Amino acid sequence: MDSLRWTLSRLSWASVLDIAIVTLVFFWFLILIYQTRADQVLRGFVVLVLAGEILASTLHLSVLGWLVLHSVPVLLIAIPVIFQPELRKLFEQLGRTSRIINHPLASLAPQIADHTVGEIVLACEHLSQQMFGALIVIERKTGLQDYVDTGTRLEATVSFELLEAIFYRNSALHDGAVIVQGDRVVAAKCVLPLSENVGSTAHMGTRHRAAIGITEVTDAIAVVVSEETGTISMATNGKLVRGLAGERLRRMLTAFYRADELQGVS
Repeated sequence: MDSLRWTLSRLSWASVLDIAIVTLVFFWFLILIYQTRADQVLRGFVVLVLAGEILASTLHLSVLGWLVLHSVPVLLIAIPVIFQPELRKLFEQLGRTSRIINHPLASLAPQIADHTVGEIVLACEHLSQQMFGALIVIERKTGLQDYVDTGTRLEATVSFELLEAIFYRNSALHDGAVIVQGDRVVAAKCVLPLSENVGSTAHMGTRHRAAIGITEVTDAIAVVVSEETGTISMATNGKLVRGLAGERLRRMLTAFYRADELQGVS
């Protein structure tokens, strides 16, 4: 009790704030890596360190204790390598909070946004009826130029006729993804990263894994039409919502456009 009172007596508001900030940083990082491969790596390392420390202290194994003690600084050096995708996502989230970062959706007038959403929904409905596969990615705050560069530049206004022509089964551009910036189809036949969460995507096709993958590393929205079943799905934040009817898809896309417009003027 005396040591506890001594410790509390030395605490200041600055110390409490310091501890709270560090706690929040670690908590945010743990949430970020939850249910990812990095989560498994971190758990494995913690279990290994704890087991080594218990063995070293219980059996008085000096060499093992030295190894455990010096493995922590090595981990600090290895963190940027091991958790590179998660750190990149963290910094992207920090960047999205800045008001000076503009993006295509924020500059769209409501009527233009409604038209763009309507054309995308109409195209997905037509493609679904014809059992043509499709993958449409809508850029939000995170730039997708790296992925645009992997495809064929189009720079055309969004229309259901254009989207339907692109994803027609015998079209030269039907493989890969279409990327939409604002009210423009900027590129087709783009290559996207596949989801690294193998456990939840093992039963999915390449289009669905790519849709989840791009939303894991960016804040984009991905709309998928299954070539096998004609089912329409939408991915955001690494999560996939399946079995969307046209009207529900319209409401969900409109909600995202409206949210981005409000953030753009805030």
